[in-house]
Amino acid sequence: MNSFGLSEKSLNLYKAAIGSGVTTVAHLSQITNIKRPTAYIQLQELITRGLVEKIQINKKTYFKACDPKILLEQVALDQITIESLSDTYQKNLSHLGKPQVRVLEGITHVRELYKEIGSSKSLRVWSNIGGVYHIFEDTYIQLAEMINERQINTKEIIADNKSSIRYAKHVRQISGSTYKFKTSPSKDIENDTIIFDNCVAIFRLQEKNVFAIRIEDVSISNTFKSIFDASWSNLKER
Repeated sequence: MNSFGLSEKSLNLYKAAIGSGVTTVAHLSQITNIKRPTAYIQLQELITRGLVEKIQINKKTYFKACDPKILLEQVALDQITIESLSDTYQKNLSHLGKPQVRVLEGITHVRELYKEIGSSKSLRVWSNIGGVYHIFEDTYIQLAEMINERQINTKEIIADNKSSIRYAKHVRQISGSTYKFKTSPSKDIENDTIIFDNCVAIFRLQEKNVFAIRIEDVSISNTFKSIFDASWSNLKER
């Protein structure tokens, strides 16, 4: 099958019909080197797809190709159908006990994920983003404003360095009383990891390849929440 969902023989017959005007199966069979009985079968497929018309003139059967733009319309409809089926498939994954995992690449898609996070009821965050704050400054400010506006209970464990502490204090000024942060003595905290609702978002914000992994699964998010809460209880609030 080719990219249009047609067999090779059907596509060859269609191309031949386009160049032949109103023609007979005998003529199409001859110029495509496809046996006449097979050509009849393939032409019926093309008729079903709306790509060829069958015309009766003086009790004799002729064939005429239709506008190839029909293929573009069918491809667009196929894409809509595939996207709809994909959405249904993704929604049903949770019932099968399989985590929904998405990889979002590029600054635009990462910003969209941060926007989604701003609609959550609570946030648990590990971060060391002081060095990349300038790249996403408007996004972080928007998220802080959403925390303030929606009174989202937010706890953030940050790397113990000047740039991260400066970032956290700035965010706290915007977010208000529902935002709290603590510093971690660990030197291994990198980028941004956020637990929200039944999801875990793991960001890679450094260097040129910016992306995030979004995992939606109750058991995985609950595990991350437990690990975070255990860490949080052992640290002092700033």
